[in-house]
Amino acid sequence: MAYTQLGNDSAEVAAERALATNSRSEAVRNDNVQRVTHGDRTIEVPVIDHAKLGRPVDMQFERNKKSVESRLKAIGVMTATVVNFLPIPLVSDSTLWPLKSTHAKVRAPKDTEDFTVFTFADAHIEPTRQGVDSPLIAWEYHPIELASEYVRTNPKGVMSFIGIPSDLDDPTFHKKRSPEDQHHGMTYGQVFEQKRAEAIEWMQEQLRIGNEDTLLKRMPNPRSKFSARRLKALNLIAEMPTWVEKQRDVSVRIPNCPKCQKPCEPGAASCTNGTCGFIIDPEKAYKIGAIAEDDPALERLTRETVVTMGISDYVAETIDEKVIRLKTPGARKPLSEAAISLLEAEDAEQGKRARENAKLIADAIAKSLPKEEKKAEEKKPKEPKDKE
Repeated sequence: MAYTQLGNDSAEVAAERALATNSRSEAVRNDNVQRVTHGDRTIEVPVIDHAKLGRPVDMQFERNKKSVESRLKAIGVMTATVVNFLPIPLVSDSTLWPLKSTHAKVRAPKDTEDFTVFTFADAHIEPTRQGVDSPLIAWEYHPIELASEYVRTNPKGVMSFIGIPSDLDDPTFHKKRSPEDQHHGMTYGQVFEQKRAEAIEWMQEQLRIGNEDTLLKRMPNPRSKFSARRLKALNLIAEMPTWVEKQRDVSVRIPNCPKCQKPCEPGAASCTNGTCGFIIDPEKAYKIGAIAEDDPALERLTRETVVTMGISDYVAETIDEKVIRLKTPGARKPLSEAAISLLEAEDAEQGKRARENAKLIADAIAKSLPKEEKKAEEKKPKEPKDKE
């Protein structure tokens, strides 16, 4: 195979190099050089870093971006505002860069504040494609689209609208109807009060969850604590729950689940990590009704414990008995007394049915025999009588 060097300036080589730079050609890149196979030649083409040289990487995209910027400048961009009534900071899960950056987080209101706001004044332009093979184009997101992402990811207690924060102090604005596609034609005042009520409802639910966690001896989550503090600041609860300021006892070691190896709540009967659900304390799990008497997890207890619990008949083999069995060659795991009784009952029932079926068959045969014998007699040839 011939190899064309970069120093060769013949017309043939120039044509080959031009073809090699086609976007559809297959190239192998090595540092600042790409090698492309063309016919019986391998062509070495330098890779130019246009960005480092201050050149536009995609001329078509740059032209499209300038066109979009000119259009936005001509028609204007309307500022959008996010209103947060919740006691937690808002972070959108959108992939848009402005919403992923730290400056786009909407903070939670302080005790002396009714709500907090965040404004988007500029449109966001990012490169995108309409299809796999389509050219790179500039796609703009208007401020209201960015603001609405927070409502989408936080459906309760969050409001977005086209306007500036001072509009919220204007009675005329509160009487104005919102666009049908945003708030179903409600007035902004109605939307404002609806979102405030939703936030209070959400905080009361988090307070209930915190009280429930405390009864179950679980540490309440931060949302419950933030909600309790906020409800107290709004004078919606008379007293602050004691568990709000209670800190986790650092002397208590946080255990890891034996199965998923993740930290879980101290004293929990089962793993508290998502869908793991491993039974950590079988005795406690049985007492609170989390498992039945025939659950395999109970085999991790001793025979003395299951006898005390009154479920010895349902546990085939306890942890102490398993140690003895494993030391005995060829020994098999036994069945529980409850399982043996069930098998015996099933065998007895099957035997009873078998005897009943056998009797029915015998009776049917007995009833059919006379008829068969009679038919056989009729089929026999009759002997002629002797003439006297």
